[in-house]
Amino acid sequence: DNEMNIIYEAHKDNLVSLSLFMQDGTLISASPISTLKSGLQVNTQKWFSSAFEKTENLHFSTPHVENLFLDPAFKYSWVISLSRVVELTKNGSPSLGVLLVDMNYSTIKQMMERINTDSTGKYIYLTDSSGNIIYHPKQMQINYEIIKENNINNAHYADGIHDEVFGGKKRQVIVDSISYTGWK
Repeated sequence: DNEMNIIYEAHKDNLVSLSLFMQDGTLISASPISTLKSGLQVNTQKWFSSAFEKTENLHFSTPHVENLFLDPAFKYSWVISLSRVVELTKNGSPSLGVLLVDMNYSTIKQMMERINTDSTGKYIYLTDSSGNIIYHPKQMQINYEIIKENNINNAHYADGIHDEVFGGKKRQVIVDSISYTGWK
């Protein structure tokens, strides 16, 4: 617990929580809040199962509301979760567990808003490898179907420059993969 608190305190501007779970989903340690919601089946959650599907990888979620812990202040933050299988040692015996890092979504949003200051119609957005939007400067308009984006198709483009016609308009799409995240 002490080590988890030290790591959290050193990065608390960018983190919402750090958690460590055993392979069966039992919580070992968490910071800053460590009371799980009742009835929660941690080992059935996507971030948990993804970690065991490819144990050598880091796994990133799309943005969501942190929903594991009971917060006495009722502060539930938008996060992007990173999960990874880790090796645990107890009394000299190794076992596997999952480290969950919930990163504050506002950190990514603020960074992307600083990048997207161009008024010429150029913009940068992030998707996961399937095309699910992580950040888009016009996210609200997309959610309410005021505008459309070609994110699902664009996510399947190889890295590089692509000419396309979308919404009746010609445009160029530049795709760049962000190595270990799987994001584009």
